[in-house]
This record gives sequence, structure tokens and C-alpha cells, in this order.
Amino acid sequence: MSETKYCPMCEADRSFRREVVREEYEVRGEKIALEVPRLICQMCAESMIDEDFGDPTLKLYAEYRRRHKLLTPDQIRGIRERYALSQSAFATLLGTSPATLARYEGGSVQDKAYDHLLRACDNPEYMSDLLNREGAGLSELQRRNVTEALGRIRQAAAV
Repeated sequence: MSETKYCPMCEADRSFRREVVREEYEVRGEKIALEVPRLICQMCAESMIDEDFGDPTLKLYAEYRRRHKLLTPDQIRGIRERYALSQSAFATLLGTSPATLARYEGGSVQDKAYDHLLRACDNPEYMSDLLNREGAGLSELQRRNVTEALGRIRQAAAV
């Protein structure tokens, strides 16, 4: 089965065939294989990843996180949102940059130490302690939001 697409090499619309190729990549020194759907120009043999597949890097990172039992971007975001914190406010409490947190929520792979820190934040007692120690860096509204979230979490746990 073929489909017509623009070929950047031929600089024209061409017929492409679909082919699944097993490709090996390296993430932090570890080899990870992916089955990657590619489109091959039938005129010049130019190969490109099928855009419906998405970003292979994110798939590689997801596999690396699965193998090493690291939090997913959605889990990281969920912990932050549980306490009604913006990325900037959460980063302030963690003592990291908002850009670092944004990268991890966006799909980059955190190291084990950062993963342990994020997992600790899932514990309301740890977050309460963190708020007491580092909360001066937050606005009054941010501190109030975290305090209210902690109250809701504790109340739900007591039920």
C-alpha cells in the first residue's frame, strides 16, 4: 500500500511505501529498540518517520522510565497539581529551576535522585515539612493554596 506525500529530497509529491523498521537507540548508555514506522519514497528512497507515530524520543524515554521505575510526566504533574502549585512554585519548594521541572513534565527523563525527591512530595507530611522550610519563597496566595490542599488531603485520608 502506498500513499502520496511531499518528498523533501525530490522536492515534489511522490508515492511512499510504509515499512516498519526495528531501530536501536541509546538512552543514558542503555540500548533501547523501537519498532518505527517509516515512509520510503518510491522514487529516491528517502526515508522519514511516519508522523502518526509521534516523537520517537518520547517513546524511548517512556520505555527507559518503565525499565527503571521512574515517575511518568503525568505522575509528576499530578503530584504538583495535587497541592495546587504552579511549576514555578513547586520548583521553588524543591530548590530546582522551573525549567528543570517543565522538562520532566514535558517528557525528559529525570535522574533517580530527582525521582526520589518527587516521590517524597507525594507524602503530605513531607510536603508540609517542605512548606515550613521553603515556603518563604512562595507568595502568600501560593502558601495558602498548598495549605488548603494539604487540609483537603488530610481530611480525605481521615475518612
